[in-house]
Amino acid sequence: GLHNILVGVESGNNHTLQLMHKEGTVEDFYRLLEVADRYGVKILASTILGVPSDAYAGGARRAFAEEFSELVALSRRICTGARQHYLFVNPYIPFPSAALYPKALSLGFQPPHNLEGWGKYRYQEAHVPWITVNEWRKVAFLNDVLLMLSVDFHALTKTLPALHRGWMLALIGVLKRIGRWRQRHNS
Repeated sequence: GLHNILVGVESGNNHTLQLMHKEGTVEDFYRLLEVADRYGVKILASTILGVPSDAYAGGARRAFAEEFSELVALSRRICTGARQHYLFVNPYIPFPSAALYPKALSLGFQPPHNLEGWGKYRYQEAHVPWITVNEWRKVAFLNDVLLMLSVDFHALTKTLPALHRGWMLALIGVLKRIGRWRQRHNS
């Protein structure tokens, strides 16, 4: 049967979705979650952080804080309680054919100079100049917390010897509680 669906949610902000020419809204995604919950299907929600916009041009730190806060709020709606969905955050990558590429250039993005340069481009470590390295670390930490909250470690530890399984599940339980606390308290 159907167990998982990967959905390109892209953002927790309808204005950002419009900038990206997405036809769906955040509310549409919440309706999809209700249907998935009803049928026991897990949603893997892919989002993008750092979409070049006028908000970043007007004040990058404030724009990042708002966008990050929206993603945390989105994660709270889909990754807590009875829901066992998973949200992960990817960096925005300014590809030359993308509609927002000119905006990325105007915000200071320096693209690779040739095809070989694009071939060496590390997509998961993409850093755009309007988001600092420390802000990306915060995003990486959010991804780690959300992964910890969403994985069914009972299934993963079934192959371990009973002694190891017991302490591993206890440790995971503590880490999950810490992750939930951090998610609730934005820390």
